[in-house]
Amino acid sequence: MGKSLRYSNKINKDNIEHKKLRSIKIDRRGNNSHRKEETINKENILPKNYNNEKYDLRNKKDKNKSIEVFDNDYLESSSEEEVSESIKEEIRTLLEDIPELNNKYYILNKIGEGTFSSVYKALRIDEEKKRKERIRKKRENKYYAKKIKDKKYYALKRIYATSSPQRIENEISILHDLRKKSNIVSIYSCVRYEDQVILVLPYVQHNDFRNYLNTMTMDDIRYYMISILTALKHCHELYIMHRDIKPSNFLYDVKNKTGVLVDFGLAQRMDEADIAASKAAKKTLPINTHNKRPLGEMSVPKYGKPGYIKNDVRPAIRANRAGTRGFRAPEVLFKCVHQTVAIDIWSVGVILLSMFTQRFPFFNSNDDYEALLELGCIFGKQRMKYVAYVLERTYETNIPSVDRHISFQKLCQSLNPKKYIPKEGIDFLTCLLTLDPKTRITAKDALEHPFLKNFDEKKDLQSITDDKINE
Repeated sequence: MGKSLRYSNKINKDNIEHKKLRSIKIDRRGNNSHRKEETINKENILPKNYNNEKYDLRNKKDKNKSIEVFDNDYLESSSEEEVSESIKEEIRTLLEDIPELNNKYYILNKIGEGTFSSVYKALRIDEEKKRKERIRKKRENKYYAKKIKDKKYYALKRIYATSSPQRIENEISILHDLRKKSNIVSIYSCVRYEDQVILVLPYVQHNDFRNYLNTMTMDDIRYYMISILTALKHCHELYIMHRDIKPSNFLYDVKNKTGVLVDFGLAQRMDEADIAASKAAKKTLPINTHNKRPLGEMSVPKYGKPGYIKNDVRPAIRANRAGTRGFRAPEVLFKCVHQTVAIDIWSVGVILLSMFTQRFPFFNSNDDYEALLELGCIFGKQRMKYVAYVLERTYETNIPSVDRHISFQKLCQSLNPKKYIPKEGIDFLTCLLTLDPKTRITAKDALEHPFLKNFDEKKDLQSITDDKINE
C-alpha cells in the first residue's frame, strides 16, 4: 500500500507534525483518480492498532472499489495520549479475537482493567467518516449549514470468556433496566463473537479520584455525594444492589460537578424474600438520630468461653462476599446470607470518610477478619458485639485498642485538623456508616439530609447529566 502513495513533500522525521502531505484516493489499478491537500501524519495514516492482515480499509470482496487514506484527525495525537507497546499488542489480539470490530471501531487506548473485564476507548468509523466529510464541505463552502459535532468516543468493555453466561446476561439486563437514568451509565449495544462479548458504552470524561481528593471543598463534597446518591436511588428503587461502590466505579467530572456510576458486573437483584423482610423492618426515623443509642441500651447476651467446636461438622456459611476490600459493609464481612441495598450506602460512607480525612484508601485490611478489627478500632467492642448479635453472629477479640470507641468528629479532626467539617457533615457520615443495616439511612433519605438539603448552591444535576452524558 505504501508503494502506491506519492508524496509532494520530503518528510523531515524530526518535524513530522508540521509537514503537509498529499492524501491520494487510489483505485485497485494504482491510478490517481483524485488528489486533495490535507494535513496528515505519515506514520499514522492507518492506526498501528490495526497493523495486521485482518484489518484493511480496502474491501477485499470488491477489487474495483477505491479507498481513501484519511488523515490522523481520526486518532488521538501522540502527544495527547501515549499508548504502550504492550497495550498495542493487546488491542491487536482483541481485533483478532473479534474480527467484527475491525470494520466498526478505531480502538485508541486501554482505559481500564478489572478482575472480569477490560475497557478500551474507541471511535466509530462510520461516524468519523461523516464528521470528516462535513469538515471538508465546511472548508469548501463557508455557508455550509450542517453542524460539525465533536468526536464522540465510546467505551468498549470486553468481558473475559471466563465469566459465566449468567453473569454476563445479568449485567446486560440490569443496564437495560437502568437505561436513561441520571448518573448511571447507558448501554448502546452488545457485540458477540463466539465466546467473546463486548459491551458498547459511552465514554465518560472524568478525573482521577486521587488527583482531586486533597483539593475538594465542602461544596465539592456535596456535589459528589448528590451525584452518587442519585444514581443509587435509581438502583435501589428497583431493588438492585451495585455491590462494588468505590471511587473508580463512579466517574466524576470535577469541572461539571457530576458523575456517572459504572461497572455493574457484580450487581445483584434482591430476592423477593429479602425485599419483603426489608419492607417489614423499615422504620421512619428522624434523619439525625442514627447510631446514637447509649451504650447501655446495646446489651447483648453473654456467651460462654470463646473458642471453636472441635471436629465441627456443620456446613460452612455460604454468603455473597462480592465487593472491593475496604468498602464492604459489616453484614458482608459477617457473611450474612440476607443482604440488602444498604451495603451500597455503607460504601458511600467510606468514600465520604476518605474525603473528610483525606486518607485513601481509608481501610486497608488483608482479609475480612482484619477488616472487622479495623471497624472495632473506630466503633469499639461493645457496638461491634451488638451489631454481630443483631446479625446473628458473634464478635470477640482480646486486642485492647478495640475496647475504645472514637467519634467521627474526633477521628476526622485528628487525621485532618486543617479541614473544618460542619456538624451536619458529621451527622451525615454517621448516618451512612451505621453498623446495623436495618437502621442505616437510605439513598432517598440521604438526599434529604440537612448536609445536602440546605446546600444553597445545589445545581439541577439531573439536567447536567442528561446534557453531558446522554448527548
